Amino acid sequence: MEKFELKLPGMRIGKTALAVGICMLIAHVVHYSSPFYAAISCVLMMKSTPEHSFTSGKERMQGTLLGGCVAGILVLIRGSFPVLSPSWIDVLFIPAVLYLDLVLCKSLSFPEYAASMSGVLVLVICINHSKTQSDTLTYIISRIVETLIGIAIAVLVNYYIRPRNKGIMKKK
Repeated sequence: MEKFELKLPGMRIGKTALAVGICMLIAHVVHYSSPFYAAISCVLMMKSTPEHSFTSGKERMQGTLLGGCVAGILVLIRGSFPVLSPSWIDVLFIPAVLYLDLVLCKSLSFPEYAASMSGVLVLVICINHSKTQSDTLTYIISRIVETLIGIAIAVLVNYYIRPRNKGIMKKK
């Protein structure tokens, strides 16, 4: 067994914690009780370079927007046919919605990460947040807004807090 050695954190660890702290501060100031998805977006989008954070953030937003829209529309349609949930209809409905979502991702040439995020959001909405249509729409809107805020904070922190020898972002 290897000997455990405590290593000093690098810039990315500190920037990730700072970005999450900013999310928590904003949520506290605006009296928002659970900035869960904003904080998660900060952790997932803090990459080794600001450019990589921006690209990953763009892909995450693509997936979040499409998955939210697809699941939202289909939950609204399903809500028109009242059936106790979970039911046999869900056994068919949820995989069909996921299939439709992933086909749309492929047709729109979404990157793999964006398609994965879209599919995850479809499942989260259809399985956990489809009790009532108003709850579903509220969840979708808050999830999209929170994700966007978290991405923006992570990209900005990654852009403005840099090692001295890295300079500023270069345009391609």
